[in-house]
Formats: sequence, C-alpha cells, structure tokens
Amino acid sequence: MIGSATVTHEPTFQAVKLQIGDTLNDQSTHTSNLYHPALAGSSTIFTMATRLNSKTTSGLIQNWGAFDATDGFFFSQNGSTLRVVHRKTFGGATTDNALAQTDWNQDKLNGAGSSGMTLDVTKSNLYWIDYQHLGGGRIRWGVYYE
Repeated sequence: MIGSATVTHEPTFQAVKLQIGDTLNDQSTHTSNLYHPALAGSSTIFTMATRLNSKTTSGLIQNWGAFDATDGFFFSQNGSTLRVVHRKTFGGATTDNALAQTDWNQDKLNGAGSSGMTLDVTKSNLYWIDYQHLGGGRIRWGVYYE
C-alpha cells in the first residue's frame, strides 16, 4: 500500500476490499497467488469475480487479472475506458499493450453485440483470462454472462 490506501477483508461478502485515498499516487494491491505453474502445450485459465466501486473516476486506474509488475494479462478501467492489457518485459523494458473496449474484435459487451450484454463493471461479474505460451500462442479475455 502506498499513501492512505487500505486493504481489508469484508467477511459479509467473503472478499478483499481495496481502497485508496485522494492523494496522488495512492496505491492498493492484493495478490492471492504470486505465480501459477504452466504446462508446455496447454493453456492456463484464470477466473475471478470482481466489482469496481466506480467506472468513471478521472485519474483512477483499476486493474484486475493475472499479472505482476513486469508481466501478465489483465482488465483495466482507466478513468471511463475499459481495456484488456498484455504486460510484458523484454530487455528490461516493460510495456503495456492495451486494447480499449471499443476496439475489441468480437462482442464489445456494449449491448450491440451477439450476446446482447452491456458490461457494467460496478456490478459483480465473473471474468476469465485464458492464455497459452509456446513462444507464441493465444490470449483470450472474457466475461461469463447469464
């Protein structure tokens, strides 16, 4: 935690609550498992339930998924923009390759796609991330619906 941030357990919801203050660069994080082993040739799927307090707070970035400071895959709410992000580090340089919801290649979850779903990040949703690493491979992000 940095600044006036807090991490508390909410027994009523059996969940972890992350909060930050209003000071620039406040940061709150929670890690359930640092690393998961991967089997060559198979995919790894992460499923998580998340609900954000806000989806339009200017200057607030909220990330959830399978990632750390240098690598991983996650969803990110940056102000009012929802994105999926692939973070990677090569040669000591870390980059976040982000794709905004408006640019998703399948259902954009805006109510106009094949599912009819409008994703509301302030409601509890089940998110999944599926990736495969063979020196290449695929990455898929999704949300369970109904």
